[in-house]
Formats: sequence, C-alpha cells, structure tokens
Amino acid sequence: MAIIIKRRKMYSVVYESKTKTCWETYFNYEEAVARKQQIEDNKEDYFKVSANMLLRDYLSSYCSIIGYQIWHNSTYDGYVGVLHNYIIHVIGNSKIKDISKSFSDKFMDEIEHMQGIGKRNQEATEYIPYSVKRKILILMQSACDYLISLGYLHDNPFTDYQVYEENKIAVKVNHKWTLAIFRQLLDACEDPKLYVFLNLLFGCGLSIEEALAVTWTDVDINDGILWNGNCMLTVDKKLKRVNKEYLNRIEDEQIITIFQSKYFAHTNTCLISEKTDQKRCVKVNKSIGLVLTEWKRLQKNDLIKTRCDENLILCFPDGSPYDQRSATKHFKALRDKAELPPVTLASLRFFGMQNAKRFYPCELVLPIPSLNYHTLDILETNKSFAKYIPENKEQAEIRALVNMLKQSDEMKEELIHRLKGL
Repeated sequence: MAIIIKRRKMYSVVYESKTKTCWETYFNYEEAVARKQQIEDNKEDYFKVSANMLLRDYLSSYCSIIGYQIWHNSTYDGYVGVLHNYIIHVIGNSKIKDISKSFSDKFMDEIEHMQGIGKRNQEATEYIPYSVKRKILILMQSACDYLISLGYLHDNPFTDYQVYEENKIAVKVNHKWTLAIFRQLLDACEDPKLYVFLNLLFGCGLSIEEALAVTWTDVDINDGILWNGNCMLTVDKKLKRVNKEYLNRIEDEQIITIFQSKYFAHTNTCLISEKTDQKRCVKVNKSIGLVLTEWKRLQKNDLIKTRCDENLILCFPDGSPYDQRSATKHFKALRDKAELPPVTLASLRFFGMQNAKRFYPCELVLPIPSLNYHTLDILETNKSFAKYIPENKEQAEIRALVNMLKQSDEMKEELIHRLKGL
C-alpha cells in the first residue's frame, strides 16, 4: 500500500519497501497517482512513461526505480544530488516531448554558465565544477537512452557533448610511497592507534573502512598460531559515515551498530557488515601479530583507555569509533611532522600489496603515550610491560624520595613537623 502526501508544491509517494519506508517526490499530482497505482500493483521494476510527462518527474522516477537497481549507493546519492541541485532548476516545466537537439543545446549552455553550490562550510564556486558537469551529462545521456528503448526518442541529443576541465593551472604531481617513507612514518608515529592502523593498511591489504572496522573477534592471535605464522584476520565489516537515505536502502541485517552523531545530525558513523560474497580472510604477518598482541594486553590491563562496546580494535577513550575523518587528520599531521612528501592513505593499501613481503619481517615497536603514576605502578608489577616504563629523571627522583621516607622514621617526623608549621 502507498499513500500520497502533499508537501508545499510537491507530492510525496510513501510506501514500505522490503527493508525501509521509502519517499519518492513528484511535482505533478497525476504522476504521483500513477506511481502509487504502480506500487500497489507490485510493478516496481518499471514505471509508466508518457510524452506529456514532466521531465523532472521522469528523471526522479528514473533515478529512484531504474537507477536504484543498477547503481552503487554512493553513485545513486550523487545523481540524486545533481538532479535536485542543478537539473530541475534548468529544465523547469519541460516535458518529455520537448527533448530535442535545440533543447539539449540550451540545457548544456545554461549548465556551463550556472553558479556552483558550495558544500558545507565551503564557498560556492563561480561555475559548476567539472566533476559535477560530467555527472549531469552522464545522467541525461542514460535517461535519454532509456527513453529510446521505450520508443519516445529516435536518437540521444546528449551523446555529442563533452565536458572539459578548464583553467587547470598546474598538473598535480602523484607522489608515490617507498619503503623508506613508510619506515620514517612509523618511526615518527607516537599514537598507538595510528601505528596499528597504518600496519593494517600496509601489511594486510585492507581498505581504510575495513581496517577501522576490525574487531578483536576477527583476529586469531593466540601464541601457538602466532609463532607458527598462521595468524588470520576475517574481513567482513566496514566502518562508514553515511546519511539516513543510505541506511534506508540497505537491509537491516547488514547494520551492526549506528553510533550516535556528535556534530552532524544528517550523517552517522555506522558499522556495516559485508554481503556474504564479499567476505574474505587475510593472513597477518608475525610482526603485525605481535603488535596486535601488545595492543590487546595494554587494553586488557587498563593501561590504555580505549574500550569499545562493539569490541573494535581502534577507538577513542570514550568508546567512540576511530573513524576515517579522525584517522586521515592524524595521518596528515604525522606526515607533516615527519616532513614527508604528500603521500595518501588510499594508495598505501595498494603499495603494501606489492611490497609488504619485502618490508616484513621487521622489528615493530608499539609506541606508548605518556603514562601516569597509577599506570607506572601497574607496569612495575607486570614484567611483560617493564620495557615500556619511560625514563623520566624527575619521576625517578620523586620515587627515590618516597622510598627514603618509607625507610626513615626521622625523616617522616621532620616532614610532619614542617607541614604543621606551614
């Protein structure tokens, strides 16, 4: 069953899909009624088209019905965005029967001279960016191809157009990773989360979203398997920042956790499971396995406060996930601190696929942040962490003074006498 809700000058068709409640917007009431009837007749794989149908209603139906089936989720979001931000403002009340060569000429000319829309916290550009123009052209070409298959057009008036990237001042230099750069990056790293994250990208061939979604249940690092070199990592999840429309289009079984958003209400960081055919297991090098073992021991003994209810390997002290935005920010700060060329995180994965065997086995030392006195006491009682006690002259002098006070009653009485005199 579907219902129609009037929203200002538009009409929304609301219905329950297999997973979520869906909203489809139409500018013409007759088209909304036709879509409602189609849904109730269980004919959702196609939609009714007529020559007098408004072009903006047709494009909206094409994206929500045809595009939804053939496009990836991020691609779908991109095409819907350019449709509502640019295309409907240019085509106005044009109908399908108005599509012609002169119509496409006028449309592309207005797109070329149209002002761009700035993203959040960004100023609007003078003209629409090249990537957006290209996306607009691809959408119009594919939508007209569908009309040709239905017999409403004889040829596609948008096939002869091309968009070019203008005013390109300088060619972007593609800086490449080397083993020396990666070694310098690890040596300069003082954040244990970032250290583990970089090794998962490079040594295990994980994507950024996959590395951030690894949980302790995904890794088998017991001593017997680790020293035999048979440590395995299951890759079946991704940590993504997605909008609510994306969540409405995926199955409920894929959503593991939706973390509460602190700053942006329209997006959430979510832990999403992969489909069965996309799950895989990768082998973990012994050096990385030892780093993961030490990192787990630190968390288990409360030496590092990074517990997470979802058992994520990488998270903040308050339990929030170590998301891609934070990881990228910390990586860039580390790269600038080490004075390295502007290499990227995305390319580190592919560089590691070809060079990880040459880099490992090597000695990896997990960096430990500054520790308080309570932590030092725990470390002293645990011999396995004795090597992590930092050498601090001031702390050593204070500890020596405390030991002297414990052993000398005269010093205790003198200290008490002086404190009373203050």
